[in-house]
Parts: sequence; structure tokens; C-alpha cells
Amino acid sequence: MTEEQYQEVISLDKRLNGLKGVYHILDNKYTHLSYYRDGYCGHCDKLCDIEELSPIKDILAKHENIIRLEVKGEIENIKKQISEI
Repeated sequence: MTEEQYQEVISLDKRLNGLKGVYHILDNKYTHLSYYRDGYCGHCDKLCDIEELSPIKDILAKHENIIRLEVKGEIENIKKQISEI
């Protein structure tokens, strides 16, 4: 393995570990990405009222699932890249 390949593997591995950490959070059924909103006037971010979002909950769930699938696909892609090096 060349130095360049080694550095590429290190970079891919760092990205892979970061994505695995994020996926671990996303894989929790209690994690809802769509329900957060920015704080205002210097206040911290907070959860939106679920009742306010209930008319579009199916749309939000669909997009959350798409994000989960994309992260999982990226993890698999990086694993494949590393194995090919």
C-alpha cells in the first residue's frame, strides 16, 4: 500500500466512523430530525410542538427515512471503497 492509499484509507475511515455515530443516533426510533427548530433571540434550539406538525407527519417521516437510507448507503459505499484499496 502506498502512502497516498494509506492516507486515503485513514480519511475514509474517519468519515466512516463519523457516519456510523450519526447513524446510531438516527437509528433510534425516538430520534426525529424534522421536529427541531432554531431558537430565537439567543435562546437554545428546541423541539417543535408535535401537534403543530401533525398535518405533515407522514411527509416528515418519509424524508427522515430517506435520510436514514442515504446515510446507511454512504456507510456501505465507504466500506466498499476501503476494501478496494
